[in-house]
Amino acid sequence: MTDLFFQLADICRREKERQQKTVSFAESAKQAAADRQLFLDSDLDSQSSSLRICLTWLQAQTSNATENHPFSIWLSPGLYIISGFIFGLLTMSGVIAYSGDNPVNIIYWLLIFVVFQWIMMLVTLVAAIIKPGRTGVVAERIKISLKRSMFKDLPQELMPAIFFRMNQWIAVSFLTGATITFLLAIISQDIAFGWATTLATNPDTMVHLVQGLTTPWQSWWIDAVPDAELIRQTLFFRISDSGVANINPQLFGHWWPFLLACLVFYSLIPRIVLLLLAHFQLSRAKERVCNQNALLHGVVQRMTLPHIQLVSHSAPNSHESTEVLAQVAETNWMEILNAHPGSTLLCWRTDRPAKGFDKEAAVILGSGNFNAERVQIKRLENQQTLLWLVPGWEPPIAELKDLLLANNNPQIILLQSLPGSDLSDADQISWMLFVEGLKDSISLFRLNEQESTHD
Repeated sequence: MTDLFFQLADICRREKERQQKTVSFAESAKQAAADRQLFLDSDLDSQSSSLRICLTWLQAQTSNATENHPFSIWLSPGLYIISGFIFGLLTMSGVIAYSGDNPVNIIYWLLIFVVFQWIMMLVTLVAAIIKPGRTGVVAERIKISLKRSMFKDLPQELMPAIFFRMNQWIAVSFLTGATITFLLAIISQDIAFGWATTLATNPDTMVHLVQGLTTPWQSWWIDAVPDAELIRQTLFFRISDSGVANINPQLFGHWWPFLLACLVFYSLIPRIVLLLLAHFQLSRAKERVCNQNALLHGVVQRMTLPHIQLVSHSAPNSHESTEVLAQVAETNWMEILNAHPGSTLLCWRTDRPAKGFDKEAAVILGSGNFNAERVQIKRLENQQTLLWLVPGWEPPIAELKDLLLANNNPQIILLQSLPGSDLSDADQISWMLFVEGLKDSISLFRLNEQESTHD
């Protein structure tokens, strides 16, 4: 999967370089036509995933070799497995270090290897569930830092899933190292376990707590279920005036099955489940990223959609110069609805609703309250594709451009024409020049409403 990250980062890097170059409208159209022809000549079809389309585009570029990126070692699970295992080994060795004077306090042991592990699990789950756009200043700081780091070429939409998986690899390796160290220490040493606290705690409270923790295995692993007598007898106290408290030394070695069961059932197994969940989440994220990331979606749009059709004609009375006539690709509501189910319709300065869409569900824009409409557009950040229904016979204005740039979703501009008439070449060219200066995730189509009516 690390190779896939390299490839996606390479595509983003190439797209950034392409966007930074100043190219003419004709050159942009030729590149779009070449990418579209690549799609038609390949074994791709309308059912192909966006990820496969992007990888096919990358393979067709001049340099097929993808160089190793500086973040390669940081995305490799091996680094986190080794570091987590060593840290777990050292932590367990320090916690169960036994000098023979005082027993290892199981309360301290449970705080580190059970309670703290659950706190960290809950923190990582909350961080994975919360939408990046809703986490405020902290998320913005992280986002800015990532753009300046070695991960800047990676699609930022993948970063939450990548970091979530990294965290689970570290935790599983940490707990594996701790478990192995615990078993080796039990085999090779005579370690005494007990419990003590400065708080005035009734031993019966500890009995209920410990026996509650043994619920998952108390019916089949009897040795890992401490009885009330063991719990009461292994309570040790600080040194008193008469010396060390009177204790039964043999009982202090009977705690280890309970501690091992807690380590496995309450820490290691949940982390393994989260690791599997992290792999599943990352697999889904890499499938969706090509439609969420503007750079990757631009590649998909150029390959799958017929953008601008250029037709060259010889200019009158001239054998050298040529006149280029441009037409916006035509579509109808049936094609749009099939290609973008669940999309959101935005009606910009038009009162003619779209067939196939609920009129009440459409977002009406262009009333003149720009600030309120910009906030409304930003709230649609988590939606699917945004469909902009606009009057094609009117020239585009800067207010519409600002609203388009206020949202990072894939967006499609649909040009309406007046009833019973077609858009002129001048109207189409003005809209094509308008879209040329926008993001690649914004595409342009001429809407044929008569055709959709017949369907």
